[in-house]
Amino acid sequence: MTAEKVRTYVGSIDLSRLSGEARARAIRGLSDRLNRLSLEERRRVRLEGQWGHWFEQMTETEKGEFIEATLPTGFRQMLVSFEQMPEQNRMVAIEEAVKTTSRDAGGDGPEGELPAEALTNAPPP
Repeated sequence: MTAEKVRTYVGSIDLSRLSGEARARAIRGLSDRLNRLSLEERRRVRLEGQWGHWFEQMTETEKGEFIEATLPTGFRQMLVSFEQMPEQNRMVAIEEAVKTTSRDAGGDGPEGELPAEALTNAPPP
């Protein structure tokens, strides 16, 4: 699998015209293709935003299923561990992550907060 093959697949299907099982099959097809990419090819696809317009058209349920299907195993394990932490520890971890992300992204709001336009549900840059 290559980034070019993912681009071709995404370009060959108009997700907005599909419904029901055909739509679910198309989204699973994208998930399967993304999961077969090497790390470098997956990064290339993400940076080029090849499937971003599909993600925007997905329902919240479809987005959840898509994310679940494409999360790397290590990330899933990290989420399970995070969920098992005491609530206070989770809050501290979240606060630290927000501070780090804001600092690394060059946030220019109060105390380095991200600008409002950066707080959307768009795929990561």
